[in-house]
Amino acid sequence: MKIILLILVLMMACFSVLIAEAQENIGENLFNEHCVVCHPGGGNIINPKKTLHSSDLKANNVTKPEDIIAIMRNPEIGMSKFDNEKIPDNFAKKLAEYILKTFK
Repeated sequence: MKIILLILVLMMACFSVLIAEAQENIGENLFNEHCVVCHPGGGNIINPKKTLHSSDLKANNVTKPEDIIAIMRNPEIGMSKFDNEKIPDNFAKKLAEYILKTFK
């Protein structure tokens, strides 16, 4: 009985680690699924002046996750719209945080 309990505890611990890793990669996975085609390496194939690199983001008054989410929800011409149904707010925030962290 103790062995079964120990196995269950170990399985739960492993599952918790997997969930934490998956949560950590949500932003990157969403970026690769929805954004990388037009923003390879953080660039911008439509408008090279509006890359995802921090200097261009700051120049365009994009400094926090909410700014990126606002653009995703109501983009300029040339960018696909990503509404709450396509990317829910909690995932959109992970994606925005990934962009701000990755493309410096």
